[in-house]
Amino acid sequence: MRPTPRSRALPVALACAALLAACGGGGGDGNDDGPRASAGSDINATNYQSFSGPLAHAVLDLGGGTAVAEPFGPGPTAALSGRSGLALLSAGPRRAIIQSARRQTVYESNTPCDHAGSLSTSVDDANDNNILDAGDSIAFTAASCQFAANEPPMNGGFSMTLLQVQFDGQNNPRSMQVSGSFSNLGIGSDAMNGRFQLSLGFGTDGSQTLQMSFVDLSATHGGTSLTYNATLSASYSANGSGSFSLQGTLKAGGETYLLEQTTGFGTVPTTLYPVSGSVRLKDAAGDTLVLEARSGDLVDFKFYPAGAAQPAATLPGRPWSDYGG
Repeated sequence: MRPTPRSRALPVALACAALLAACGGGGGDGNDDGPRASAGSDINATNYQSFSGPLAHAVLDLGGGTAVAEPFGPGPTAALSGRSGLALLSAGPRRAIIQSARRQTVYESNTPCDHAGSLSTSVDDANDNNILDAGDSIAFTAASCQFAANEPPMNGGFSMTLLQVQFDGQNNPRSMQVSGSFSNLGIGSDAMNGRFQLSLGFGTDGSQTLQMSFVDLSATHGGTSLTYNATLSASYSANGSGSFSLQGTLKAGGETYLLEQTTGFGTVPTTLYPVSGSVRLKDAAGDTLVLEARSGDLVDFKFYPAGAAQPAATLPGRPWSDYGG
């Protein structure tokens, strides 16, 4: 599930979340509170490169790659969460959710994708009151959906239920909370399954804040499976620039590692990937792999043994596209 420029045409897009940038750099000290790693001294100077893929996948899976560069833009989680929130809103805060038939509580449509396949949408006005409010829901199902010939097909489903929404005096949305899930939602050989909780805020100046907690979100990349229990946070200005961060755990190969943001990722609308910022993957012994984003769609990896102030090994200048982007 990797972002592509054409992904911006998707009528679904996951929202991400409000800034959580953690302090620190290098190996850093552990935190007695919050999630814990099960892996012992698993990351070392010999094998650290094998962890670079899972760590890069975490940023792209949770942060959404292209999607985080544009509020409610493309991308895996961001190409499959935020705009679904807008889909609920555009379905009509000023009018009924159901516009095709009066007193019809469930509206369903099936739309051909630009190149091949289809995308089905189901909107449920749960209490049949013609108003967007708690309990209303929306679901998407993709069937071999392609927006361009050179893109892999998208399959699977995504759904979300509105828990709370607030409007201002002009009936513009100011905040909303939803819960939702992925059901084998994938592009090509990648797929996602799991649940999330999402909060969105809409500023009067066009800015947006988002917070999304993933619960047992499994992501498959080819033959590799990763599981996340993490919170994604983001804040964007009206022009699409902003920042995001993630915090929690990543499970790979049966072991759990900590995901800790060291510097929030910076994004601009003119590039697909973060242009600055860093996050680290840490085992229980404190050995750490740090990912540092930089301009030019490149990313550096640095391995820090527990307690070390300087890296013992580095893997510089890797293109984000090496990790499926």
